[in-house]
Amino acid sequence: MTYPEAGDDYGIPPNMFGHVGDFYEIVGRVTMCAALLENRLAELVRTLEGQMTTPQDKHDGKYARELLPLVTKAIDGRTDRAAMDCREFVQRAESAFEARNHIVHNLWPSPARDRVFGWRARPRPKKDGGGAAMVQVEWTQVDLRAQILELVALYQECLRLEGGASRAPEVPEPT
Repeated sequence: MTYPEAGDDYGIPPNMFGHVGDFYEIVGRVTMCAALLENRLAELVRTLEGQMTTPQDKHDGKYARELLPLVTKAIDGRTDRAAMDCREFVQRAESAFEARNHIVHNLWPSPARDRVFGWRARPRPKKDGGGAAMVQVEWTQVDLRAQILELVALYQECLRLEGGASRAPEVPEPT
């Protein structure tokens, strides 16, 4: 079904997003890759906690901001290579999810193919006077592609850390 009078095939008027090209396809890929990684994080936490003692659904539905500290807690006091890899993974994942939040939650007035500017009002904690602060970001097409590739790499690293690397899909090297 098409809606010519309303704009695009999904009924969005042309003045709502401006010229978008494939920008929102990129936003969708960031969203989906981050969702897959967030889902894997619950499995990583279960593995690190000991699968036999952790109920299957204990961490289902938790956000990355809740799961990443559980990874850190599960390796607390360990100094082996796997624990060091987990710590590095957590740092990279925190950065990747922060970038994902900027991409997904910002408003993007008339994104262009080469450079996009996003903004949003972000609530300030009451201890800082409340209200909202304006957050602005600028990305290039190269930045956005790098974010997608980082999320894919983190997903594969999460599989490796939980010992399931053989289940990881093959991803071609970036060109």
